[in-house]
Amino acid sequence: MTRNALKSRLMAALAAACACIACGDNSVEPEADPEPFVDPCTSAAPITLGQSVTGSLGSGDCPRSGVWTDRWSLDLASATAVRIDLSSNDFDAYLELRTASGAVVAENDDAGSLDSRIIEDLSAGSYVIVARSLGEGQVGSYRLSVVVGPDCSAVGSISVGQSVSGTLDASDCLFEWGGLMDNWTLSLNQPSALRLEVSSADFDEALIIRDSRGDIFYIADGFGPTGRAIADLDLAAGEWTVSAVSIFETPGSYELSVDVRPACTPGTALVLDQTFNGTIDVDDCIFQGWTPADSLSLVLDEGAAVDIVMKSTDFYPFFVVFDATGAEVLVGFQGFDPNTGAPTGVARAGGVLPAGSYAVYAVTEGYPSATGAYQLTVSELVCDDPTPIAFGSSASGTLEAGDCLGNRGAWVDNYELVLPADTTVRIDLTSPVFDTYLVLRDSEGTVLQADDDGGTGLNSRIERSLGAGTYVIEASALVPGVGGAYTLTVGDPSASGVAPSAVGVRSGLVKRWELTRSLSQYLTELRERTLAPWRASARKGPGAY
Repeated sequence: MTRNALKSRLMAALAAACACIACGDNSVEPEADPEPFVDPCTSAAPITLGQSVTGSLGSGDCPRSGVWTDRWSLDLASATAVRIDLSSNDFDAYLELRTASGAVVAENDDAGSLDSRIIEDLSAGSYVIVARSLGEGQVGSYRLSVVVGPDCSAVGSISVGQSVSGTLDASDCLFEWGGLMDNWTLSLNQPSALRLEVSSADFDEALIIRDSRGDIFYIADGFGPTGRAIADLDLAAGEWTVSAVSIFETPGSYELSVDVRPACTPGTALVLDQTFNGTIDVDDCIFQGWTPADSLSLVLDEGAAVDIVMKSTDFYPFFVVFDATGAEVLVGFQGFDPNTGAPTGVARAGGVLPAGSYAVYAVTEGYPSATGAYQLTVSELVCDDPTPIAFGSSASGTLEAGDCLGNRGAWVDNYELVLPADTTVRIDLTSPVFDTYLVLRDSEGTVLQADDDGGTGLNSRIERSLGAGTYVIEASALVPGVGGAYTLTVGDPSASGVAPSAVGVRSGLVKRWELTRSLSQYLTELRERTLAPWRASARKGPGAY
């Protein structure tokens, strides 16, 4: 397996472990009894502990689901830690270890290369080792060895608030997916919010946390924004195993520490219309288990329309705002130039926030650096009085930063329409540069109708009968933070010259899905973008991790 593929394996395991944690229940339900396995192949050649044999896969071997297989029988007189290796220069090796009755004990595809490895503590008894390829129709020679497994007992214990040093070399325990490993015991008398970290100047490190049954609970590595293997976890009382891993089996020294997790609770108070200068580093709280963040607070004594801007020349910024209930209310994403695609170094979002307390997290994506300085400003936007527009006329304007914000967080220009008598009205909002959004309110502010693409192309149109009175028309973009020139027309639907002009392809148009993209979706996209090069060379197979 390539280094990239191994990284993919580790991150796939991390995703699975995170998914388990995200469910909010760390208990493990007993698995249902699987269907009995019936192997069409019955013959097996003997292999003994300490023996290495060669063989080949091809026509004449037993086929199972299009894959050639060789079976080897292993008898153990006593409980033994066993290491089984299958290697081949001709095909992608795949190992299965089963009981004599066919139940799966363990299986493995890639362990540090395209070869396979299984490390298990086995009871006395009879076992069957299946040597096979990962893919259908693959043939060639192989080498199979069975030896006494490495000593994977704990090298020592570690407690909260402690840091220990260690060294990994070829005599240490081996992680079954590849990597030298030291195991440390962590005993907790009560549930604890902890930060566990391993760092090394000698090798690419990973951190593995297992529960008292030996099941993997979480995996962290140094490939992400922090550059170190860090896990911020809520661990239940009980016995845990913390493993320091050299991913590519490179020897060297490491530091392992367990401490109380830095709180991701609102800290420094932001002041309206003032700029806060901050710095993010890897010792800050780890936001959403992934990336460093500064936790800030914002208190509004009364509701306000706010515009939040975060800037950095050191990293791609983004920020998230939560209300007092923990609900996500605003997310500002790193912006990109619509013409060149270059990052702007600016994240921006705005909206109308009710009075109350808010948590604001200033976050780094880790590109091009995981740390650095930033500036964050929360400005209150005051809406000007609506601009009068007469029935049968048009007005041109521009949406831009500093405009009033609507309830959706988009910039808004307000217009006042006065009708002396009952009238059927067509309102058109057109723009050559953004996807328009149109809202019609009565004099009390109640929304009568809203429209996105009722006009031609991505333009907006409202057509309805209105009674005599005063109305407010909101001209805005569908996507917050998007602006540019527009034309607003109010008139009689039957009159000529009122219909909006056709709009062709729009340069730099922001996709509509940006509106509904949540923080969880964004973090998923961020992880996927980070891991895509690693996963490109990874291959999956039956039972592969």
